[in-house]
Amino acid sequence: MDRRTFIVLAIGLVLIAAAAVVFVIARGGTNVDALIKSYRAGPTQAKADRLAAMIETCSVSPDEGTRILEALLKPEVQTRDAYPTGKTMGVNLVIPCAVTMSDMSLHLDETLRMDGRVGWVKRLGTSGVSFEKSMCLEFGPASGPGMHSMSIERTVKLKPSGMRTVRKLIWPSKRRFPLNLLPGRSTVFVANTGKAEYEYRLELRFNLKVVAPEDAVPIAVRRNEELDRKMMESFSAEEPPDSNLTCNGLKYRGGLTIRYTSLPESVSFRMIFRDADGQEHPSNVGLAVPAEKTGSMGYSPSLFGIKEPGRHKGTLILRPDPDRAYCDPSINAIWGGELEFPMEIEVEAPETEVK
Repeated sequence: MDRRTFIVLAIGLVLIAAAAVVFVIARGGTNVDALIKSYRAGPTQAKADRLAAMIETCSVSPDEGTRILEALLKPEVQTRDAYPTGKTMGVNLVIPCAVTMSDMSLHLDETLRMDGRVGWVKRLGTSGVSFEKSMCLEFGPASGPGMHSMSIERTVKLKPSGMRTVRKLIWPSKRRFPLNLLPGRSTVFVANTGKAEYEYRLELRFNLKVVAPEDAVPIAVRRNEELDRKMMESFSAEEPPDSNLTCNGLKYRGGLTIRYTSLPESVSFRMIFRDADGQEHPSNVGLAVPAEKTGSMGYSPSLFGIKEPGRHKGTLILRPDPDRAYCDPSINAIWGGELEFPMEIEVEAPETEVK
């Protein structure tokens, strides 16, 4: 073999090896089922992200995608030992790790049944997929004491969204001289050309025990000066962007977004609007959040039943409500303090046609 032939063969082998490496990386760097098995044996966020990336890049078949989604999204159902009659109930659906796929669109169908009767049907469509480690599902009180059979049917459908984010190598980069003479990476939006669609169906069956209120374990209420200070520092409120909301023929403006950060203690509130005359207008909406959580919740001005046209200045009250805490099995004690935030509600009557 002459030198030239040897060099050509060597280059060919290098190209074949490079192509094989690229293929392996595109397929997730390992057999899909082996990675799923590894994740189930010891789930970590890194493994979850790797499996999610296989779906997000459409680099697995629909059947493989279904198996990945089952590994990532099949939850454990957490319930209370017993629920009191007449109170809102709830369960937590817990998955091993959080799942995020920002470049996929989600269509979710969910049906809950209690004793064979439909409790509610939920249909959700969104761009960007995000499943937290723990999701609380609330539902109405049971018909009476005893064991009640429950079922949750869920269908998850994923497909590529219109655009996706990628990290591209660009030159010259946006860095300052002389670093801009070197290539740099930047996040850009490009058309999502993936065609694969993935679907996962799930049915959960479990029982809930319901007892008389006096037989249920009560929710503890905690307060002290140090806890009060930390809790008040954890909450803030801001006005939402100026927008109109029409409800029952009336136009509303106002409301508040309540934000909370790393809660030192669990909370369970009912929401009340107190107007300038001191009259309280309760809503049917509340807030129950376990300790250590960070998040936000927006409250529409239409929730409080105010129908008189005009500007209504007042206060949004977050008042402790131990009964509402039964909806989240992870909450056994709540903070007993009350929070108040200034809030304004503007109501505009519908326009009357002039004949």
